[in-house]
Amino acid sequence: MIGKTVDGNREADILKAAIYSYIDTAEPIASQKLVKDYKLNISSATVRNILVKLEKQGYLIQPHTSAGRIPTDKGYRFYVNFLIKTELLTDEEKNFIDDVYLGVDYDIESIIKETTKLLSLTTNYVGFAEFPRFHDSGTFKHLELIALQGRRIMIIIIMRSGDMKKKVVCFSDKVSNADLERICAFLNENLEGLDFAHIRSDFRGIFKEKYFYLNETVYNCVIAILDVILSLEEQKKVFIDGYEYLMQYPEFSDIHKAQAIFRALNTGYLSKILNMPIDSNKCIKVLIGRETADSDIEDCSLITIRYTLFGSPMGSLGIIGPRRMAYSRVMSKLNYTADKLSDIVTKLLLE
Repeated sequence: MIGKTVDGNREADILKAAIYSYIDTAEPIASQKLVKDYKLNISSATVRNILVKLEKQGYLIQPHTSAGRIPTDKGYRFYVNFLIKTELLTDEEKNFIDDVYLGVDYDIESIIKETTKLLSLTTNYVGFAEFPRFHDSGTFKHLELIALQGRRIMIIIIMRSGDMKKKVVCFSDKVSNADLERICAFLNENLEGLDFAHIRSDFRGIFKEKYFYLNETVYNCVIAILDVILSLEEQKKVFIDGYEYLMQYPEFSDIHKAQAIFRALNTGYLSKILNMPIDSNKCIKVLIGRETADSDIEDCSLITIRYTLFGSPMGSLGIIGPRRMAYSRVMSKLNYTADKLSDIVTKLLLE
């Protein structure tokens, strides 16, 4: 097992150089090339012996007897956990991200979609971003009711963020337009400005002793609409951009392999991953190769981070790329983008 101290640890230094080399070239690692490219102050024979040792320990693998070695998932995991160094963004990179957000229409969906494009453009990998989970952390703005044919009513729930949910329900009795107006006024008066977590947890307290002023028809309708509000399931929307970037990497030159990745990303895989816990609100999660737990994605790595509202998680964003991705560079860009997105979403919700 490699010691976790980087400085002065020869095996760790060689592993780090080997991973840098493979990330950069996608070519199996040879001892002479490492000595030359990374100016190692040891002989190529010594490097070769260390590479053999790292292979025996499971950090590298030799795909063919005559070829060099490539990192394994275990090698990448050790690198991410113990060897990686923070890569600071240049002022030019920060300004580019800032300028992209300056040109975005100020509505949530446009902002999230633009974030996916920004991530893929700045990393050359596939970018994704999750629509905010407003039902858990959003704020009720107002409700509208539209009479349809028969006893059907369309319920439109609008949140302060601008997010909107619609559902058609059928009441047991036909409701007059005047009663619909009374119901709207009653619910808007009592729910406006409340977050959905509060409404769900204490709706009885919110309406305590207020039902007595409603006639039976209006009361039944109010209860039915409250049931809709409380039962609306949050639909996780994840926007994805940059599929074309995957095709430029030799790992995905096989069209069947690329199609398998696209299929997985469009059949709920990301929603499952985004439901997995992250240790803290701002902690980056890295899944490498088989850690993704999906055979269609096992040639990829996936990095996610949360964006927040006043410190509370609102959603996640991230990138997907080959296992030999530039982890440090990607993490820095994800950190900066998540901070920017958190600020923008917070300002938008406070308007």
